[in-house]
Amino acid sequence: LCKAPCEDDKVYQVGNCIESCPFGFEISPNEEYGYNFCKYSCPVEEFLYPDGSCGDTCIDGMRDEFGEYDIQYCKSKCLPEEVIDFNFYCSDECSEGYNKTEYKGVFKCDFVCQKD
Repeated sequence: LCKAPCEDDKVYQVGNCIESCPFGFEISPNEEYGYNFCKYSCPVEEFLYPDGSCGDTCIDGMRDEFGEYDIQYCKSKCLPEEVIDFNFYCSDECSEGYNKTEYKGVFKCDFVCQKD
C-alpha cells in the first residue's frame, strides 16, 4: 500500500506538504492516490489577476511576470494606493473627467462620458 505524501490536514505542492494552497491555486483531490494537491486555478495558458480571476492578457498598465511554480501573474505597474491613469501612468488620483474603477483587483481610471 502506497502512503500519501502528506498528513490529512496538509496539501501537497511541488514536493512539499503545506497547510493551504498558495494564492492562485485550489485544493484538488488526487482520487487515484487518495491525497490532496494544489492545482492552478486558471487554465494553463491564462494569466492570474490580483483578485484571483483569470484572463487571456494583462490590461494596459499591468505587466505580466512569471511567479512561483511558473504561474503567469498580471501585476499592476503602480503601487497599491495608486491608480492606473488614462495614459497608463501611475497617479495618486484620477484626472478630471475620469472615474476610479476597480478591475480584477487593480484601480484604473475610466473616461466619464459628458451628458448634454
